[in-house]
Amino acid sequence: MGLFDWLGKLRRLSDDERFCLEFFQHDEDYDLIRQYVKQNRIYFESVKAGFSFFEENDYLSTRTGEPALQPLVDRMNIALRQQFEHEWFHRFKDYAYETLPRLLARNIVGLDDVKKTLALQLFSKELLHILLVNDEGLDAHYFFEGMEALAEKVNCSIGMELTDTNTFALYDEGIVMIEGFEGVKRPIKQTLLPVMDHGIVDEEAGAKAARVRILAAAQPMGRRFSRTYENLKRQVPVDPALLHRFDLLFINRLSDVATRGAKLVVGFDHLKLADREFLRAYVKHAFHLDVLMPPEYEEHLADFLQYLQSKYTRGPKEVNERMIDGIKKLAKASARMELRTLVERRDLLRAEELVESSLRI
Repeated sequence: MGLFDWLGKLRRLSDDERFCLEFFQHDEDYDLIRQYVKQNRIYFESVKAGFSFFEENDYLSTRTGEPALQPLVDRMNIALRQQFEHEWFHRFKDYAYETLPRLLARNIVGLDDVKKTLALQLFSKELLHILLVNDEGLDAHYFFEGMEALAEKVNCSIGMELTDTNTFALYDEGIVMIEGFEGVKRPIKQTLLPVMDHGIVDEEAGAKAARVRILAAAQPMGRRFSRTYENLKRQVPVDPALLHRFDLLFINRLSDVATRGAKLVVGFDHLKLADREFLRAYVKHAFHLDVLMPPEYEEHLADFLQYLQSKYTRGPKEVNERMIDGIKKLAKASARMELRTLVERRDLLRAEELVESSLRI
């Protein structure tokens, strides 16, 4: 019997060690792990996750001084982290809808509905497409940087430089952000139609899955929007066939930013690394939830569409039945953001509020 084995038989586990070992009681290597703990060859310690969302964010980690045991310790740490993340996620979900939008475009105070919509796009398994047409001075990167920090799978392209349709297939189930959307070449625009409608890239050799969500940003013709409806409609630099593939169009004018109490700020704090890692893990966890829309909401949605069609008749984006699909996508994303698998009335009201906000010009 070796010295480690002899010491292991003599030493009793502490209460803390027994507590920690409970996390591994169903592990196939449990007996071996317990033996190593008793021999002080593997030990537990409490460490801080370091993110800002809860005051108490300690979790357990394992350590060893023996390189031969490191693969086992690494596997144990992954399991422990997942266990604690699961608990953190369920604490965070009740604050997700108010917290996440504030972390997007942090150098813009205001434009809250735009930020809420972008936050929901992170959680949409459905093909939710958003177009921002921004006055000169409201640069796309203000919006894109936050999305890039939180999305697990995201690509940012410049419209005129977007020539490879494989981008959409490479980022299947991700977000493709396109800055300078007015510069996208005609062949790429044709490729975008089946991508946005069906999540596929049509090629001669066959179709490739490209279930991407498009977040596009453009500047109006003339760089600044006019104040009249008719001129404004002509300034949106996207042809109608493509424009109506976007579920929401937000027209962001600098004058409106000031009118609505919003402003550009400098010197804002960037997300801490620990916060970004936590939120990326949260988005990834929530994204894979399957969400159902109760059928009893169908009549309500039809009535809401009639209300929109009667009120918003002058905007650049036609109000039609496609908007019901957009509301459903947003509502499912809202439920998913809060780790729910069934759309509730609050999700529907959020979605309707954001869609209506996008129609106000």
